[in-house]
Amino acid sequence: MPSGNPQNLKMLKLAPPHKRCFYTVFSPSSSIKLEIPPAFNRHLAGESWIDEARLNSCKGSWDVKVRGSGRSSEDMYFEKGWEDFVKEHKLHVGDLLVFQHHGRLVFDVMIFDPSACQKEYHPAFIGEERKQEETMKRQEEIIHPNHSNSNGTRKRPLEEEEEKLERRQRPFFNTTINATNIISEYLVIPKQFAMAHNLYGRCSMNLRDCKGQSWPVELRNREEYGYTRLFIGHGWFNFLSKNKLKKGDKCIFELDSAGKAEGLVMDVRIIPPNS
Repeated sequence: MPSGNPQNLKMLKLAPPHKRCFYTVFSPSSSIKLEIPPAFNRHLAGESWIDEARLNSCKGSWDVKVRGSGRSSEDMYFEKGWEDFVKEHKLHVGDLLVFQHHGRLVFDVMIFDPSACQKEYHPAFIGEERKQEETMKRQEEIIHPNHSNSNGTRKRPLEEEEEKLERRQRPFFNTTINATNIISEYLVIPKQFAMAHNLYGRCSMNLRDCKGQSWPVELRNREEYGYTRLFIGHGWFNFLSKNKLKKGDKCIFELDSAGKAEGLVMDVRIIPPNS
């Protein structure tokens, strides 16, 4: 078991029963494809309809084709896309890779070098989460230059909804649903929003849809290379599927500071693409 920095050991805490792990040592034969240990295949038997895995690391997310997906009688490999993962992470013979399975062929990957210390990577932009936050920031700059349309053109539904919220003086953020939010079953809350409203350290909240129905979700904080991510985890997929959210849908998350009796609450408004 890798040792070294206590923070690394903290991050490698035992996974709950529904999040199982396996590890492998990188070898010359692992550069083009990587075999999933045959003994682990039985945990993937219910995921035979998925032929593409999502590998998440501190550097981002990679979609990798899986051969023999979910069939315990066959060898299973990460294939197309794995070579890109190897190159991006500069993997070398002797490196230890730990894969934590989150279901639906989604894995978090931690990498240790032969000295048993976690490998360090430049944390300039940490995967889809950082990209998503950058997109939110650009949307904010585009949509809110002066909060008005001086040329008389009709405002978009997203603009109209946001102006209503501004008049009500309730904090909110908006985001566009992407493939990561659907496949990996989580949604990142923008860092500035989380800091401004003291959301770090909170463990749960309720999402309230347009019909007034509440959906309990888990809030998770993760420290990676000095960057703290806050995201909506367990419960998000239930909200997403029941409300039939699709890639490209725009969502406005409005913090309801008045809902203290039922804990932290966010009202969610859904705007289909091209609206």
